[in-house]
Amino acid sequence: MTVQKTIDHTGLILHHDGLVVREQESAQRFFEGLDYVGTTAFDPELDADFTIYKHDSRIWTEIMCPKSEDSPLTRVVARDAESVVRYNCYVSDDVGYSVLALKAARLQPVRVTPLKPTVLFGKAKACFYSVEGMGLIRIFENVLPP
Repeated sequence: MTVQKTIDHTGLILHHDGLVVREQESAQRFFEGLDYVGTTAFDPELDADFTIYKHDSRIWTEIMCPKSEDSPLTRVVARDAESVVRYNCYVSDDVGYSVLALKAARLQPVRVTPLKPTVLFGKAKACFYSVEGMGLIRIFENVLPP
């Protein structure tokens, strides 16, 4: 199940939740214990494992686990005392427009990763931004992940 809700003038549609974790086993036990089904793939550009946990009646959750200190995601999770960073995943018809709308709202989005093909969502393109007052978000462009 996915959530689809347009977020006002930014053109962002909420799609699923995400977590960056230092180790994947605890998250795997949790989601599998709630009857989610996970699919995992390695992203060599981010040097991280990605797992999407899907459920028929609950919102999907994406788990990312950096594989080394060189991963850009290692910096993100290193700042969190609990070793878990939560984020929301959105879809936008135009990431550039959405980022400009966030800037116009004085939310100060800072690009963490460039827009690039994903490993789990049929090569849909996505990027990460850090947004003041919100934290990390992931934006998929032009396509709803399956």
